[in-house]
Amino acid sequence: MSHFLENKSPLGQLVFLLLFVLGSALFFTLLGQVLGMLLFAKQTADQQPVFMMVEQMLMSTGIFLLPALLFARAMKGNWFSYNRANACPAKSHLYLVFFLSFVLLPVVSMLGYLNEQISLPAAWNDIEQWIKNMEEKIDQILMLLLSNHSPCNILLCMLTMAVVPAICEEFFFRGTLQPFFTRWFSGYSAAIWVTAFIFSAIHLQFAGFIPRFLLGVYLGYLYRWGGSLWLPVFAHFLHNAFSLGLWFYMDSVGMSTNTISPTDFPSFIPLFAVAVLLLPCGLLLLYKKRIH
Repeated sequence: MSHFLENKSPLGQLVFLLLFVLGSALFFTLLGQVLGMLLFAKQTADQQPVFMMVEQMLMSTGIFLLPALLFARAMKGNWFSYNRANACPAKSHLYLVFFLSFVLLPVVSMLGYLNEQISLPAAWNDIEQWIKNMEEKIDQILMLLLSNHSPCNILLCMLTMAVVPAICEEFFFRGTLQPFFTRWFSGYSAAIWVTAFIFSAIHLQFAGFIPRFLLGVYLGYLYRWGGSLWLPVFAHFLHNAFSLGLWFYMDSVGMSTNTISPTDFPSFIPLFAVAVLLLPCGLLLLYKKRIH
């Protein structure tokens, strides 16, 4: 399978990538069903969240990680060179990304709040309702998974919602689609923005489309400037982990994340203003330390 895709047209490469996704998704769906019958045939209410998290991790692996690895192997004859997973990020980049992960939280929260105020045109009412129904189902699943605050469940949630998505999604979006679009468009900027759009759209959550899209742009430039896939993986993990930790904290003190908006906190606006000032400074430092 080595190198057989390297000299094919972009359209041919895209067709093979889609075939990898479909085949891998089908295999891991069947695997999830088999494991469900073997391990969770008589699942109790306590076991249901565990089964859902195992199923989610299998689907992430099947839809994103395995197709990305197969595509890399078919392009370069190596699992980790096409996607730059064989390169280590610089320590200075890791420190800056850790700092920016805190700075991004209030910015993303404000963008999410503003995104929720947007309504689609009247002609798109059916699409908007379908998206809202999807969002409600996703929220119900999340509430079920996050309802247990035991240390074991929190660690399992971190694995399911922070570690696995960060690795699987970054291998597919930044490590596969972005290099593919960079070659197709003969430039990396358009590739970053197109990849970020697909990254946000595929989550099927309109209320978070704008912040997720801009987060995808940020991850795309991290991949470009850092020269290693593990830099956006690290950033993606930190963002999910910090968001998840904040959710568990708010829930533990009786705050409902569905009814409380960022503007309900008196200190949020000053915090947001500081973050807006610090964010360009951190990005500028990353740009100056970029790998040429």
